[in-house]
Amino acid sequence: MINLIPTPKKYEIKGTEFHPIENKISVGKKEWELYAETFKTTFHKAFDIEITDGEGGFELIEDSSLAPDAYRIESGETFKIYASAVEGINYGMVSAYQLIKAKDGITEIQDLTVEDAPEKDYRAFMVDPGHVWHPFYTLLHYVDACYMAKIKYFHIHFIDNTVYSLPSRIYPKLSTEGQYYTFEQIAYLNEYAKARNVIIVPEYECPGHADQFIKKYPEIFGDELICEIDENDGKVDKSCGEVICATSEKCWEATKALIKEICDMFPDSPYINLGGDEASISVWNYCSCCKKYMEEHGIKNEYALYSDYIARVTDYVLTLGKIPMVFEGFPPEGSEKINKDTIVIAWDTEFHNVPDLLSAGFKVINASYQPLYIIGSLKYRWGALDILKWDMHMWTCHAHNHASHLNPVRVSPTEPVLGAMLCAWSLCYELSVQRVIECLGALSERTWTVKRVCFDDEYVPKHGKYQRIVGNIIRER
Repeated sequence: MINLIPTPKKYEIKGTEFHPIENKISVGKKEWELYAETFKTTFHKAFDIEITDGEGGFELIEDSSLAPDAYRIESGETFKIYASAVEGINYGMVSAYQLIKAKDGITEIQDLTVEDAPEKDYRAFMVDPGHVWHPFYTLLHYVDACYMAKIKYFHIHFIDNTVYSLPSRIYPKLSTEGQYYTFEQIAYLNEYAKARNVIIVPEYECPGHADQFIKKYPEIFGDELICEIDENDGKVDKSCGEVICATSEKCWEATKALIKEICDMFPDSPYINLGGDEASISVWNYCSCCKKYMEEHGIKNEYALYSDYIARVTDYVLTLGKIPMVFEGFPPEGSEKINKDTIVIAWDTEFHNVPDLLSAGFKVINASYQPLYIIGSLKYRWGALDILKWDMHMWTCHAHNHASHLNPVRVSPTEPVLGAMLCAWSLCYELSVQRVIECLGALSERTWTVKRVCFDDEYVPKHGKYQRIVGNIIRER
C-alpha cells in the first residue's frame, strides 16, 4: 500500500527503508518557480523544515511527453518530479508531502516510482459566506485544503439572502456592512489560489435567494413585483420576498452589470455559478412586467418563464467568454431554450432529474445532498467513509419523501458527468473546517479515479497522516 491520497494509477515501492535527502529544491522550468516557492512555504508549515534552492533534494523536471495534468515521481537518491505543465507539477509536489518522512529537520524518502493523472477534471469544494460570514483568512485556509487534496476548483457562495459578501463599485449598498471582502482581498485571494493551482469559481444568485438585492435596492429589483399583489387573495405576501423580477428592463440591466463586475473580479476562472435554484416563482404571476412579457413571448406559465430567465442569463454569461453554471432548479418546461454549454450542478434530483438533464444534452456535476453536503444537522451527517461508498454517477437525497432516498438515481459512467463537488452550507468556519478536511480527502479519492480502488482498511491509516499534515498547514501561526 502506498501512503498517498488520492491513490495513484500506477506505483511501485522498491524498498521499505527511508533514507535522508537534502532539504533543497531545483526547478527545471522558469514558469514553475512560483509553485516551488509555494512548496517551500507549505513544507515549512507542515514539517517546520526550511527548503532552500539547490541540488540534492526535490527536483522539478520537464517531460513534454506527459499530459498537462499528469506527473511522474522517481524517488531514489533524490526526489524527482516530472511533468509537462503547471497542473501536473503541482500534483507531484502535493504527493511529496505525503510520501516523505520529516522530523527534527531531517527529510527522508523511500525508493519508489509513481505515474499518475486524474480521470475527472471537475473536483470541487464549495463554502458558504453568503449565509454565514467567514473571515478572510479562512478562505485562504480552504484554498490550502483544496491544494492538499488535489481539488482543482474552489466555489465560494458569496451571495445569498443573509449576506452579500462581495464588494461592488456599481451598487455599493449591496455589500453587507462588516461582512464583505474588499477588492484588495479578492485580488490577494486570486493570487494565493493561483500559486496553489486552485481555481476560484465565484457564485452569484438569481433569480431566487435575492433578499439582499430587494432590501438594498427595492426600486431596481423589487418594485415591479409588488405593484399588483392583492393582499386579500391569500396567495402571496405583499413583499416580493427573495425573488427578483424576471423581466423588467432595469432589473435585467442591473443583473448583467453585477455579473460582469463579478466575472472581472475573478479573471482566472472560466466559470461563474449563477445559482438559479429554489426560486419561489409564483410571485411572477402578480408582476405586471412578467405578465406582459409572458403574453408577448407566448410563455404560458411561471415555470416556462423560469427556464426562459435561466436561458437569458446564461446566454449573457457566454457573451462574456465565461461558462455558466447553475444549481439544479429550472424545470423541464421551456428548458430547451437553455444553451447546452450551461453546466448543471445536480444536488436534489427532484427539481430536474439527472437522466433527463443528460438526455437533454446538459453536462452535470454531482453534488448529491447525501453524502456531499456538510450541514449543521446531526441527523444528516456524512463523513469520509460514506463518501468512499458513493460514486459520482449516483445521487441520493436525504429526505425520506424523496424517491431517491431509498432508490438512488444512477446513470451509466459517461463523459457529461464532469465530476463532483463537496458543499459546506450555513456553517461557521470553526464548525466545518475539520469535517471539510476529512471529507475532501475522500472526495478526491473518489473523483481522481472513477472506479473505487481504495477500501476502508487501506484508507483509514493513510488518511490520518494526511489530516495531520493539512492541520499543520492551516494552523494559525
